[in-house]
Amino acid sequence: MAYPWPGNVRELRNVIEYAFVLAQGRTLAVDDLPQKIIHVPRPEGESGQATERSGSGRGQEPEQLMQALQKAGGNRTRAAAMLGVSRVTVWKRMKKYSIQAEDLVPEINSLKTIEVSYKF
Repeated sequence: MAYPWPGNVRELRNVIEYAFVLAQGRTLAVDDLPQKIIHVPRPEGESGQATERSGSGRGQEPEQLMQALQKAGGNRTRAAAMLGVSRVTVWKRMKKYSIQAEDLVPEINSLKTIEVSYKF
């Protein structure tokens, strides 16, 4: 891996959280890391062509987003941190893939129907 880590420790933390959300077992693997970390394009002079990202990154985007939202309890800001993207990016991807946080986390729907009664 030749990733330059421009975000330093904060970015590293987000990458680890992202991998934690996607990990299938109890151990994190390289495949659990974001594609931008695994497949860093090389400068033109090194290999003649830039290395392309793996095609699996884009195809898994909706699934990764849904997993992060479920893990974050529907909280878009926390899901964004887990994915290593901005909150706005999460919102745009949710809109792009027609994902509703309420559909992923049943507790959110139940909070909308709570009735409050007061005794005076």
